[in-house]
Amino acid sequence: MGLTLNYQVAEFASQFSVRHELRKRILRRFKEEGIRIPYPARAVYMHALEPDGAAEPKSGPAQP
Repeated sequence: MGLTLNYQVAEFASQFSVRHELRKRILRRFKEEGIRIPYPARAVYMHALEPDGAAEPKSGPAQP
């Protein structure tokens, strides 16, 4: 689900502090209402190349 919120400020320079305050208030209200936003999850699969060029999946955590 995606939401778009538009707002107007009197002075261009105040937009950043207004945006920050707006986000804080939204998160505070979500918390009061018991609304949880999960963090995005991503699975990364690493494959090792065999001498013949074929990929073989490795188990365990991804290595940098």
